[in-house]
Amino acid sequence: MQIFGKTTDFIEGGDYASLILKGDRFDELKEGMLLTADNSRPLMTTKATFRIHVLKKVESGEPVTINDGDYALFYLYSGMVVEGVIFLPYDEALKENDYAEITVEFLDPVMEEIPAGAVIVMQGQLAATGYMCDRLG
Repeated sequence: MQIFGKTTDFIEGGDYASLILKGDRFDELKEGMLLTADNSRPLMTTKATFRIHVLKKVESGEPVTINDGDYALFYLYSGMVVEGVIFLPYDEALKENDYAEITVEFLDPVMEEIPAGAVIVMQGQLAATGYMCDRLG
């Protein structure tokens, strides 16, 4: 691994780095692939648990209702924006000022630290705030 032409043993998110790879199987590498060390486990997930607070009408403009199967955008505090489907633990919809633990299935894999703060937007309006508290898959 190199940073600005100097060999290093450690790089982290945000570093501009290059890798010197040996071997003849470069045709298997594609843009966007995640490279990890042997026996390491990337912290990526497609499903997670969030603890949320549904905002009041005054804070978001219109009355907020969150139903099982609703689609939402999750603006994570790291700057990442991800799409997901919300699954409620029971059949009753969440209404303004409710607190709940929900399950979210992301449309694309997400790599995020736990806990990860989030703002949840539905149909173009701010609906809830909360944080990712567990990765499920």
